Amino acid sequence: EFARQLFVMPVNGGAAERLTEENVDVWSAAWSPSGKAIAFTATPHGDTECPSLIILRLPGDLTDISGDKCHFGAPQWRPNALSVLTICQGLNASEVHGVCASDSGSGGQSLVVEGDVDAAAWDPNGATIAFAMQIDESTRSVRTIEPGGRNEQIIVAAYPVTFAGSDI
Repeated sequence: EFARQLFVMPVNGGAAERLTEENVDVWSAAWSPSGKAIAFTATPHGDTECPSLIILRLPGDLTDISGDKCHFGAPQWRPNALSVLTICQGLNASEVHGVCASDSGSGGQSLVVEGDVDAAAWDPNGATIAFAMQIDESTRSVRTIEPGGRNEQIIVAAYPVTFAGSDI
């Protein structure tokens, strides 16, 4: 079984350069707006229980900014590159989860949204976070909130979750 690794290569072709070690599985990655860092989620190879949030400042400075949370989904850089959004959960699976904003320098974290969140993303100016939240078994809503957890607004009150036959 192969470990999932993070590589970069020139756009015009050429040799790929591995950025991570073989003892980790990389799940999702995102370039910083400046192109000088990559945020990614990773677990020790073979373990999928609690992904860490890692910042790789090129050419090779790795910093784990997970704090006391597990991080799922693709990291989303704030346009000013000062923080990264992820779907997060406490280290114990029964702990609260939602959307975390993690400072890309210090690793300090704040739980911006608490609840069953599927996805989150910054607006182009980094002033608002949009997220999809599960309301009940068959319904979701789309909302926005400021990074400090203020001024939550419902954009789409409720929409049904439907699946194609191949998704069931």
